[in-house]
Amino acid sequence: AEAETTPAETDPTDAEATTTSAEATTTSAAAGESGAGTEQAGGEAGDTAVGAEQSTSTVEAEAAAAAATEAASAATETAAEATTTAQEAGKSAGEAAEDAAGVSQKAAKDATGVAELAADAQKAAGKV
Repeated sequence: AEAETTPAETDPTDAEATTTSAEATTTSAAAGESGAGTEQAGGEAGDTAVGAEQSTSTVEAEAAAAAATEAASAATETAAEATTTAQEAGKSAGEAAEDAAGVSQKAAKDATGVAELAADAQKAAGKV
């Protein structure tokens, strides 16, 4: 008697989940890089705010305040994108989604700090 061989079936859902998980991990890494960029922008905005306080020119101070505000805006956008990506990753990529969410929270926190620096720079611009 010949033994019947059934071709091994792969569950497409498993394959999709693996792909989604891999994509989410990649996105999480990208979000991490964005978070690092946010920190850098925050540092630059901080330097700019300090520069504004030390500036003797109102025009320079206002330009510094505008640059700090722009950095805060970019950081907030990065945080929002990381959050959206985490939500899109969904349940099948839970860990990667958590990573991206963590990064987005950190980016949001950094953005808040940058926004505060921008406000300080604007106050400094007003004093000059």
